[in-house]
Amino acid sequence: MRIRALVVVCLFSSACSGTPAMPTGDAGDGTVDAAIGVDMGGDDAGDVDVTGDTGVGVLPVTEDGPFQVGHRSFDDTYALPDGGQRTIRIHIWYPTHGIDGEHPRYLGAFRDDGSIEDAPLAADSGPTYPVHIHTHGRRGFAGASIDVLRRHVTHGWVLVGPDHTDDTFTDAQIPLSGPVHYERILDVTETLDALEGLPADDPLAGKLRLDRVVEYMTHKPSARIRIAGHTDNVGNARANQRLSKKRAEAVRDYLVSQGIDGGRIEAVGYGDERPIAPNDTEEGRQKNRRIEAIEL
Repeated sequence: MRIRALVVVCLFSSACSGTPAMPTGDAGDGTVDAAIGVDMGGDDAGDVDVTGDTGVGVLPVTEDGPFQVGHRSFDDTYALPDGGQRTIRIHIWYPTHGIDGEHPRYLGAFRDDGSIEDAPLAADSGPTYPVHIHTHGRRGFAGASIDVLRRHVTHGWVLVGPDHTDDTFTDAQIPLSGPVHYERILDVTETLDALEGLPADDPLAGKLRLDRVVEYMTHKPSARIRIAGHTDNVGNARANQRLSKKRAEAVRDYLVSQGIDGGRIEAVGYGDERPIAPNDTEEGRQKNRRIEAIEL
């Protein structure tokens, strides 16, 4: 598995509002969010500049930003290691100034009144965009947490997530089969590949910042980092710890594949041991499902 979206987490203080309640799925498999935060240390490490050259504010934030939320999605088919094929639907939410248009219906049923389908990309939202990759919970769908994550987009982020085939609200296998656990990870990898392979005439082509940790470590050869995986407290604690470490190791393996010395990278999995928010709300669990890269 290759993970490229390495500086893409921003956690805000209050949930977004104004969107319909949608089922979030049972994250009983310990699935973690694929967003990855970077704490580079220093006295100002609590403020994460999420805009780079977009010039649209600093998170965490407590209010919506200047943009509305556009949405589009497409089917993507990719080859599995065993020679088979798998098709997933990839959703992209992006900044727009559009206010008129149809609203998306996730899985053909769950309407999102806070997003505009196929709205034009906001021309002033920046030459490049920080990216948040999201993977939904058990028996969920990519848009299930949009009411929590929407604020990222209003501040100039692009939010991306796949519907995990055979593990959505409408087609989940019960009990979840072993292959689906593995295929969920492949889905995230394929989503990143699809973003990198957007056609040249796509408004977002070449504008998504997906490799900032590799860039940082390449230009600072002395840097050593710890990749730390975390989950919420839903499900078995031991399974959560194993999964959090597996995700951290996948990030380490990607960095090594990009030429970063493996001796500079430590991968650990903390499971649900180090929450940063209460686990009794969906917003809190969303914040706790994370991967962090911390400079040592």
